[in-house]
Amino acid sequence: MRLAEPRSKDLIQALNSAIADCRADKFPCPFEAHRRVSQMYTWHNVACRTEVVYDRVAQDQPLCLTERLKRYRECGPVSGWLFIVIAIVNWLLLLTVEFVMPRDLIEVAPDCRRLNNKKKN
Repeated sequence: MRLAEPRSKDLIQALNSAIADCRADKFPCPFEAHRRVSQMYTWHNVACRTEVVYDRVAQDQPLCLTERLKRYRECGPVSGWLFIVIAIVNWLLLLTVEFVMPRDLIEVAPDCRRLNNKKKN
């Protein structure tokens, strides 16, 4: 088991170290690995980390269709085009659904984050 910072250089270094240990038959005891991981993480800790990630994602502005298509194109010579086709079909489907049921007729769900902030204050 290797821990690394979420940077490509650190991840590659940790992966190379793990591969070297595997080739040298240096496997950690699974019970010891489980004990270490169980001490590092608790349900509360994982829930707090997950909430931080969700809050960051919620603050991001959605990308426009052209920007998303550009990013899909960078996924590879074949898969990029496949993703673009799927995204365009999905967009056309959304337009069709919106024509049948306009947004103005759909009830908007309340923002739960605002409700939670009021309860905390």
